[in-house]
Amino acid sequence: MNKRKERAKGFIAGVLLTILLSGAVTVAANAVTQYITVTFRGIRIVVDGEQITPRDGHGNVVEPFIWNGTTYLPVRAVAEAVGQDVRWDGATSTVYLTSPLPPDIIPLPTPQPPAPTPPPAPRPQSLFDAIQPFESGGRSNTVGLGLATVTMMGNTYANALRTWTNNIFAASPWEHRNLNRQYTTITGTIGRTDGSGQGTSTITFLGDGIQLASFSVDGNTTPTEISVDVTDVSVLRIQFDVSGRGAMIAFANAMIE
Repeated sequence: MNKRKERAKGFIAGVLLTILLSGAVTVAANAVTQYITVTFRGIRIVVDGEQITPRDGHGNVVEPFIWNGTTYLPVRAVAEAVGQDVRWDGATSTVYLTSPLPPDIIPLPTPQPPAPTPPPAPRPQSLFDAIQPFESGGRSNTVGLGLATVTMMGNTYANALRTWTNNIFAASPWEHRNLNRQYTTITGTIGRTDGSGQGTSTITFLGDGIQLASFSVDGNTTPTEISVDVTDVSVLRIQFDVSGRGAMIAFANAMIE
């Protein structure tokens, strides 16, 4: 701060604040309106040898006046002339004068509350354990759909959804499970069980009546890992289309997340 501002700062602290703020506080404390006679006599304000033109916050010229033997000066104009920041708090009728921060000092940011911790990502869980079927059909000419332990290419899979035919006619058993739009992906292993017939079959996944994916299985198919996107699906339909005498196919290791 230069010498002019140093001397003016003392002037403000010793004279202006006493005159202006004490007058303002008295009026606010009394909470009354007074009609007074003041004297305007072209009072000039000179700060450190330099005359200033006092103005209000809207840029209008404000003239000092004399009342009851005391000279009153506009606090904003004089404070700003000596490098003070001015703030008026109408709720408490208080004038605040503060020294502005040097340009090389950055004020500390206002502390912010910590961001909420996001919920943990859903972990994969067994489709058949987590979500039970609420409807099924298409069982004619089949043994139907059911959970069982199966063997595919010599590997044993527990809790697999499987079906087969017991004659030469095709059959299409299906079931519905309610996902409630809460999941994104179904994974698992599909294939023909050991010792079953050689017919070609398919496993189709539909979400709310729209086909999501379909996989073919025949006598030459090895167990295959699959993944089905079920994002925003309310009702999932799993449908087996089986052909060929004694054909048996299975959907094993079914997981959902």
